[in-house]
Amino acid sequence: MAVHPADAQAYIAHMANGGYRPNRYRVTLTGDLEGIDPSLASRAKEQFQFLAVSAQLPQSTIGIASTFYFGREVKFAGDKTFDDWTIEVYDDGDGGSGSNGVAGIRTFLENWHDNILGFETNLALNNYRKPLTYYLNGMVECFDREGNLLRTYEMRQIFPSSVGEIALSYENNNQIARFPVTFAVNYFMPANNGTNFQRLGNGRGAGRPVV
Repeated sequence: MAVHPADAQAYIAHMANGGYRPNRYRVTLTGDLEGIDPSLASRAKEQFQFLAVSAQLPQSTIGIASTFYFGREVKFAGDKTFDDWTIEVYDDGDGGSGSNGVAGIRTFLENWHDNILGFETNLALNNYRKPLTYYLNGMVECFDREGNLLRTYEMRQIFPSSVGEIALSYENNNQIARFPVTFAVNYFMPANNGTNFQRLGNGRGAGRPVV
C-alpha cells in the first residue's frame, strides 16, 4: 500500500536510529615524525582529540572518461581522486618556544611544516626529502548519542599543505582563537567500528580487505 508523503510516522520509521549528529566525533593523528620533540608531538596529537572544533568526513571522486559514438557521449568510470582534508582547531594559548607557555598544536604544525621545507632556508630537514618521513595518518571517528562508535574514516599519508591564519582584532571579544589546517591526503579508507573496510563479494568469492 502506498504511503502518503505527509505520513510522519512512516518518515520516523525510516529514521529509526534518530539520525547522525555531526557534533559527535573525534579527530586523531597517528604515527611518528623525525625532527620534532617527542613530548611536543605527543601533546599535540592528544590535543587534536579535544580541540579540533570542526572537521570533515572525506570526499572521493571518480572521474569520467568520455567517448563519443554516433553523436552521443558515452561515459565510463575514470580514475579516483581524493580531496584535501581541512579541519579547524582551537588555539589553546600555545606558548611556542617561549618561556611563558607550553607548546601545543600550532607549534607542532609549524615545526612539521618547517621540517618539510624551511621557512628561512627553503630546504628540507635531513631525511624529509623522503615522503614516508613526513607522512602521518589521520582518523575521524563518529559516535551516536549513546557514545557508541558508528563509523571511522582513516586518512592515509597526510601532511599539512596549509597552516591557516589566526585573525586578530581588538573587536574579537568573547572568542577563543581558532585556525584552519589543510592536509594533503593520498587516500582514505572507510572502516566499520574500527575494522578495515571490506569489499562486497562479487559472486566469485568473499570480499577482501582493502590494503
